[in-house]
Amino acid sequence: MEEVRALLLQFKPRSDALTHAIDDFLLDLMTLSFVVDCYGRGFELLARTLARRRLAKVRLLSGRVDTARQK
Repeated sequence: MEEVRALLLQFKPRSDALTHAIDDFLLDLMTLSFVVDCYGRGFELLARTLARRRLAKVRLLSGRVDTARQK
C-alpha cells in the first residue's frame, strides 16, 4: 500500500474529479486487499481487474493516457 501511495503522489491533483478518483482507487485497493487476504486467491483476478480499471480512470483524469497504454 505504501508503494501505491507513493506512486499516486506523482499525480498532481488537477481537479476534484481526479482527487476523487485517487481516493476511490485507494479505498478500493485497501478493500480488495482485505478481501483477498481473508477469502483467498479465488478473488485475486477480480481484485486485479477492478484495481486496473480504477487506476486507468486516475490516469485518464490526470492526462497520462499515453503512459497507461504503454504499460
